[in-house]
Amino acid sequence: MRPAMMGTLFEFTDDGLRFVATDGHRLVNLLCKNVKAAFNQQYVVPERAVSVLTKILDEKDVKIHLTKSYISFKLSDMELITRLISQKYPDYASVIPLENEYLLKVTTKEIHDSIKRMMLFSTSSTRRVKFSVKKDSLDISAEDLDIGASGEEKVNCEYSGDEIEIGFNSAYVNDVLNHISGEEQIIFKLHSATKAVIIEPVQKKENQELMMLLMPVRLNT
Repeated sequence: MRPAMMGTLFEFTDDGLRFVATDGHRLVNLLCKNVKAAFNQQYVVPERAVSVLTKILDEKDVKIHLTKSYISFKLSDMELITRLISQKYPDYASVIPLENEYLLKVTTKEIHDSIKRMMLFSTSSTRRVKFSVKKDSLDISAEDLDIGASGEEKVNCEYSGDEIEIGFNSAYVNDVLNHISGEEQIIFKLHSATKAVIIEPVQKKENQELMMLLMPVRLNT
């Protein structure tokens, strides 16, 4: 229904080149500050073209040529040309919460290992895991009532905020952690059990800002 969400946004701004992608349940927002352009404009590149591009890019420079309908990526011995998605990209900034004041800091590998184990116990239809967060205490649990299996683990953390229980799709959490597995620590910024959660690396890179957003799932009462 919304073709623009089938692509990746390339947004040229005064701050740099921003990449945004979302499927309605999760969103990634990456700003590369060392890529500058003399114009401000948005282009929506189809997912298939982005997939091909990630396979052919190397460490050398790539030249980008833009028109209203097409984008071209020129490498040393290859050129990829693709038609752009003409539909306007959704207002991604409006879905990024500003009031997420509860900060949960964890070691990336520790929480990733725990999530992968809890995926074995989550119901196949929902993939739901529950985060129970208290002061310096994170309990991650999952259960599959169909086969009578459940699991629970405690993960070391630093937390400032009210106690909260929030559910996530474990496959989505695993995807996020796969992409930032090289980061030593990450921060979850929370507000409530029904509001989107922001996930960011603790250690900021010099010319890069990365933010991931994840919608929670409803917990059984």
